[in-house]
Amino acid sequence: MTTLLIVEDDRKTNDAICEYLKSSGHKVISAYDGGEALQLFRENGIDLVVPDIMLPHVSGLSILHEIRRTSKAPVLMLTALEDQYTQVRSFDEQAYDYTTKPFSVVLLGRRITALLRRSGQVPLPQTITFGDVTVDFSGYLTALPTASVTRTKQMVL
Repeated sequence: MTTLLIVEDDRKTNDAICEYLKSSGHKVISAYDGGEALQLFRENGIDLVVPDIMLPHVSGLSILHEIRRTSKAPVLMLTALEDQYTQVRSFDEQAYDYTTKPFSVVLLGRRITALLRRSGQVPLPQTITFGDVTVDFSGYLTALPTASVTRTKQMVL
């Protein structure tokens, strides 16, 4: 299970994001200001961070800068700031992605899943089912309703 740090000072928005991501199977830690976020990041094994930029005490850009001093964890900036300068600065500080408000929590969840997958933190499925056929990639086994057939790696791929 991946651990996500959501840093958003608006409690309703923070709660909505966290509720959706928990229902998607993630462990979620909330922070409501930048100082709290940095402390939680240091104390927990965080796999991905989603900070707002305009936060009390420490900005989201400063959070990103501090995280990059010690970690390569994916960071997806979530903010109302749509200007090119802020977006470029975020990417220059090595943000993995940038999403502006208003946003869809469903699409935010998909972006998070894609970032985790690209960073190697989401394992690929070991089995895939197509109708009545199930392919087990770990054992190279194809199961049909009436029989099971062993395959080589090359035959499955």
